[in-house]
Amino acid sequence: METFTNTESQLSENTTKKSTSMIEQENPAFYQALDFANEAILIYNKNQENIYQNRQAQTFIESHQGLSSGKVLPQLLNDFGFQQESVTPSQNVTEYFSSSYGLKARIMQSAEQTIVYISIPHVLAPQEIINTIISPDFNPILNQSNDILCITTESGNILKINRAASVSWGYTIDEFQHKNLLSFLTESSLNIIKKTFDSLVHGQTIQNVVLDVRKKDGTIFPMIWNAVWNPNRQTVIAIAKDFSESLVKEKALKLSEQNYSYLFNNNPLPMWINDFYTKEFLEVNDATLRQYGYSREELLSMTVYDIIAPEHLENYKNASWDFNTDPPNYRGISLHQTKSGIPLTVDITAHQIEYKNRTVSLVLVHDITQRKLAEKELIQTNNRLKAAQEIAHLAYWEHDLRTGKIFWSEEVFKIFEITENREKFDYENFIGMVHPEDRMSIKLLEVSVLYGSKPIEKEFRIVLASGKTKYLFSKTQVIFDTLGNALRVDSTFLDITLQKQAKQALRKSNERFELAKKATRDIIWDWDILTGDSYWSDNYEFIFGKYPYGPMKDFQDWSKNIYSEDKERVLDEIQLALANPEQSTWESEYRYIRANGEIAHVSDKGYMVFDTHGKPIRMVGAMRDITKEKQEEQQLNLWKSVITNSNDAILITEAEPVEQPGPRIIYANEAFTKMTGYELHEIVGKSPRILQGPASSRYELNKIRAALKKWEPCEIEIINYRKNSEPFWVSISIVPLADETGWYTHWISIQKDITERKKNEAERELLIRELTQINQDLRQFSYITSHNIRSPLSNLLGLLKMLNTSTITDPMTLTVLEGFKTSTNQLNDTINDLLKILVIKENVNVQQELIDFETVWIRITQMTQQLIQEAGTSITTNFVKAPSVNFNISYLESILLNLLSNALKYRSNKRPLEIVVKTRNTSKGIELTFTDNGLGIDLKRHKNKVFGLYQRFHNHPDSKGIGLYMVQAQIKSLGGNISVKSEVDKGTQFSILFKK
Repeated sequence: METFTNTESQLSENTTKKSTSMIEQENPAFYQALDFANEAILIYNKNQENIYQNRQAQTFIESHQGLSSGKVLPQLLNDFGFQQESVTPSQNVTEYFSSSYGLKARIMQSAEQTIVYISIPHVLAPQEIINTIISPDFNPILNQSNDILCITTESGNILKINRAASVSWGYTIDEFQHKNLLSFLTESSLNIIKKTFDSLVHGQTIQNVVLDVRKKDGTIFPMIWNAVWNPNRQTVIAIAKDFSESLVKEKALKLSEQNYSYLFNNNPLPMWINDFYTKEFLEVNDATLRQYGYSREELLSMTVYDIIAPEHLENYKNASWDFNTDPPNYRGISLHQTKSGIPLTVDITAHQIEYKNRTVSLVLVHDITQRKLAEKELIQTNNRLKAAQEIAHLAYWEHDLRTGKIFWSEEVFKIFEITENREKFDYENFIGMVHPEDRMSIKLLEVSVLYGSKPIEKEFRIVLASGKTKYLFSKTQVIFDTLGNALRVDSTFLDITLQKQAKQALRKSNERFELAKKATRDIIWDWDILTGDSYWSDNYEFIFGKYPYGPMKDFQDWSKNIYSEDKERVLDEIQLALANPEQSTWESEYRYIRANGEIAHVSDKGYMVFDTHGKPIRMVGAMRDITKEKQEEQQLNLWKSVITNSNDAILITEAEPVEQPGPRIIYANEAFTKMTGYELHEIVGKSPRILQGPASSRYELNKIRAALKKWEPCEIEIINYRKNSEPFWVSISIVPLADETGWYTHWISIQKDITERKKNEAERELLIRELTQINQDLRQFSYITSHNIRSPLSNLLGLLKMLNTSTITDPMTLTVLEGFKTSTNQLNDTINDLLKILVIKENVNVQQELIDFETVWIRITQMTQQLIQEAGTSITTNFVKAPSVNFNISYLESILLNLLSNALKYRSNKRPLEIVVKTRNTSKGIELTFTDNGLGIDLKRHKNKVFGLYQRFHNHPDSKGIGLYMVQAQIKSLGGNISVKSEVDKGTQFSILFKK
């Protein structure tokens, strides 16, 4: 009986002196046999250069395109991250392990060559057959294989067999002597394969046939067999692979698939399966499609690298898996992006498993983007939430409706914080931990889902033994068999306590934020620097109005409202702030255009938010309308300028004390110091009483004191004293000043030197007294004169009436008498007119009553009817707008009669006389206009004489020059006024304004 053994010198001679192609040509059967091995096998010469790779090694290397081809052994070990684990010196074997790829390798080393075996779990037996015999030159390689390799005679008698058969079946090498390979098969397997085995010599092959083998201890286990006939050596070459473990795993996998199929397909969180090495997607659930926006076909043509954010790709590639667990797993935070480019922050949980003959990653993705955003928002608004939160895990429980048994996943106990007696945890315990208010709905959940057609999603609370309450989100459905019978109830749930707490905290924070917005007059804004989008608080439109383009949306909407003269400066300031890594804030004052076009003054301040690289990505700030403050500031500056530059003396004192020693002076302008002779430093801190002296009126000073006590303004005129003791008259106006709360804080006094005015007033008073006395003397003289002249004049008029001129024949005497008579009558008329004027001037209590214009006018026209008709006069009146006036009826008749008489007397011979009389009501009083088209008056020559006494403007025989004087005297005596407009040969218009 032979085993596959040989000397190291033979191996060295055959592998180092010949090229790979020569070896393969001389030993094709051997290399084809190596291609059937589960392991990747590589052979290196003494220079550690690769001279051979079997098919599994080639496939393995090619699947890792980013790595070296493995041509040099150190490069291979480095690329795959192999670390030495153990050494067996007697066999020159060293074992290595790669934690990055989960690979194990054995290296058998001699002076001339190195053989590397890399275990690849997912590689199955190839579908090719062995068609040549095995060369004995490579027995050491075959003896290292985990597969059973055997050479038999045509009938099945064993000629050679490797060590794997001894290890697997339990026999020693010697016990295989003189044994027939078929004798190790069970009777049923022998019946299956005997006929085919006998036909191997005729060219038939055995390919991947599962046959049961009976071990030495009597146990039976399945193996996968491949066999061919080698006509050159007249032998059968057979390879068997242990299939029992695969069957157990397959059964377990089927059971696992049944349990996890629901978890995968119906999980509310994204899950997928990707190739562990190439990262290509193999399976994706619906939640993945919803979250990432791709179709299933699109994702299955992509790799995981395609959904990783570019800036996070290196981190993902360098992620460290834990290969010390079974199965190996990975847990971490990653940055993904959707089809539309939306970034997602995700919590990744991945396990390395075998799936459809491939090593894959089973990945569960928990989108924590909103949670992260919520955390950031909370930090920005009140800094009260912690920066990170625990991630909720998926829990699963299954209720078998046939047996009544319930299966709880490990995560259930973690969520419910159950550490002891887990085996006793049952449905009643579960219901008992549900919050009392939610308990009934959970009890009815199974009934509801049994009679429903869709899974039921629900949120509920549980109360832990510690008294703590948690919030859970569940999804429950019924699994039916092919006949529609309910088999079990499956339910998954997530611990959403942290999300609930975050939402509640966010809601409270938002409520506080909204209240803060209402309590302040600042406009809160938030600018996304990367996208340009912006948020503005509701009071923006209240303060600046509604713009025609709608609400503020982005940076451009804001910037286009900056006043043109300030815009470039403000935008430059922002860019400088963003570009300065040492600067975290920006603030400015500028003018801003309201929706109605008005210009407002604003104060603006922003705080920058940076990404992990220190780049500003966001700015949050507050804008305040300071227009009123600016106006007040301008007003204050104006007042400062007025006070400083005023010609009037201005003094400011404290508000108290009113009594001794009096309020202290805190400011005086330059005019005050010039007026009093005191310098500012000489009076600050002292009372204004230093200006008072012997001639200061106690009465006026008491008025000031009384006003100060009542916090009322006060004005006085008093004698004060300059620094040199010179007295001077001063007018003082004192006003109290209050702060925003209404509390009086200061007195301001405006003072003017009125010494000259007082002197002038005294002189004017003396002059008035003298004029009054002269006027009285003149009036007395006029009375006396008129009385003394009236008496002899009456005698003359009486004698003239008694004189009979018919007896006088002398013409000269008659002419003299006629002239004397005319002069006497004229003197009488003059005396009468003067008396009328004196009556008007003296009569201050003229009776007034409501008079109808129309009635008075009719009476006047009746008195002059004949003259009106003789002149062919056209008269138009309109008293509708002001039909009546409060006036003296005699005066009104006299006024209208004078105006009408003048119009008739001074009419033009070139045209018929037209007179228009109308009234109207004005804000100053009732206006009457009297217009004619007569001769007119040359106002350029006579403007100041129109209403003078004895002023004549036309050579008319009846003209006295007293009528208009009388009209004006009568109107003004009752508070009215009269004006005239006139052009020669066009006419005249008199406007009379009656006092209301």
